[in-house]
Amino acid sequence: MRKSFYLAALAAIAMTSCSQDEVINDAPALDNNSAITFRTILDKSPITRDNTTTGANISKFKVVCYDWNNEHYFGPVDVTKKNGVWTTDRSHNWKKKGKALRFFAAHGTSNQYFREPNGTDNGTADNKYPFLKDAEIHDGPHYMDATGQYTQFDGTGATATKDHPMHDICAAFYEGTEDDGNVVLNFKHLLSKVEIQAKNDKHNNGRTVEVLGARIRGLYKFGTWVYNVADVPSATAHSDFTGTWYHEKEGTAPSGDAWIRWHQNATPTTLNDQYQSVLPAAESFMLFPTVETAQGTGTTAYDKTTAPNGTYLSVICRVTVTDSDNNTKYIVGSADKYGLAMIPVSFKLEQGKKYIFKLDFSNGSGQVDPTAPVDPDIELPDGGDGGEDHEGGEIKFTVTVEEWVDGGNSDMTM
Repeated sequence: MRKSFYLAALAAIAMTSCSQDEVINDAPALDNNSAITFRTILDKSPITRDNTTTGANISKFKVVCYDWNNEHYFGPVDVTKKNGVWTTDRSHNWKKKGKALRFFAAHGTSNQYFREPNGTDNGTADNKYPFLKDAEIHDGPHYMDATGQYTQFDGTGATATKDHPMHDICAAFYEGTEDDGNVVLNFKHLLSKVEIQAKNDKHNNGRTVEVLGARIRGLYKFGTWVYNVADVPSATAHSDFTGTWYHEKEGTAPSGDAWIRWHQNATPTTLNDQYQSVLPAAESFMLFPTVETAQGTGTTAYDKTTAPNGTYLSVICRVTVTDSDNNTKYIVGSADKYGLAMIPVSFKLEQGKKYIFKLDFSNGSGQVDPTAPVDPDIELPDGGDGGEDHEGGEIKFTVTVEEWVDGGNSDMTM
């Protein structure tokens, strides 16, 4: 079967550790039984969308503490920024001078998935701490209005119901003693960020491509994060940690169906010869990593004959070709509906990295999406059951990877 795309390149850039941490709360070592103070180091990414955690928009996190015997000391407690000040319902003190305490924190909307430390979740088994349980990447279309806010369906504001946007999930770990002074919570991104860009070199030559958003299907929807923290000598301060995502709730057959698109009746983005985002307000997908290291194989791309349950991305679009007599042919979509241009993709996503998928619609429109959409603006496919070409020619496809740098600071006293 002739393919209407090709994967041109995949460039991986290694994730680097933060080298720009700024100390802004260098308090001296505290006396025994004095208050525990925290310093947080957050993402310094230039992207300031609401679904990305930065030092400017962090407003809440949870923290839980264990003593040197891995026994629960306090928490989880909410730490909330009010009028620029971090506050909690009460303060907590160091338990004993010279003895190490372990602090685990999760940021923002991941608070709702923070597992209470009781029963088998008390952190004593194999030094693994499963404090994020079944975090969810919500299925279905994530509609955005003209202001960049998430809404449900119409995006008018007056009658729209707030939909659940995609969110960054961050976590931090610290082990140290009272003599260290501040507890430094260096939050790290636990998800992978995906941007989708596209272009059409023939926009002035009778070919028009209008995009309204995108869909990624076949990745995990639920994930449980487990800290992998090995024992270290008492009174040894460190904030390094690794962890693993598990997906027991879905097993080995993930069927997540994530969308980001403009609201109904929105004006689509018309592609030209420069790569630009197909998502509203240059939004990004936040997805579970699919590999732990660069050596991982990633997911299995959709194939009509061998991998019907594989992974793919689809662009919500309308593609037309106009001849010299001004006759218009609809390649994808129709006069009043959009269609889905599908591209099978083997996703190889590492934690904390941003991936940019670049699609070239100049000579092709991908394949028919194999999953019928539930969306008022998208017509059901009439070109086959899925995997058939929309037209001949290539849709060029490249991927770039960028590091997601840490940095930025915020203080609180607890």
